[in-house]
Amino acid sequence: MSLGLRTKAEASIHVPITDYGGGIRTAILTAPDQTLIGLIENPYFPGPVPT
Repeated sequence: MSLGLRTKAEASIHVPITDYGGGIRTAILTAPDQTLIGLIENPYFPGPVPT
C-alpha cells in the first residue's frame, strides 16, 4: 500500500500504515474537509465480484 496518492488528493496521513502481518495493512487519511478515510489492504479478500 503506497500513500503516494495523498499529495494528489490533498489528504494528509492521520494514522500511518500499520502492518498486522500476513499482508494485512491499514492506514487512515484526513481529507481536506476533515473527513477520515480508512484504507485496508487484505490479500485474502477476493475483491469485487464481476457482474
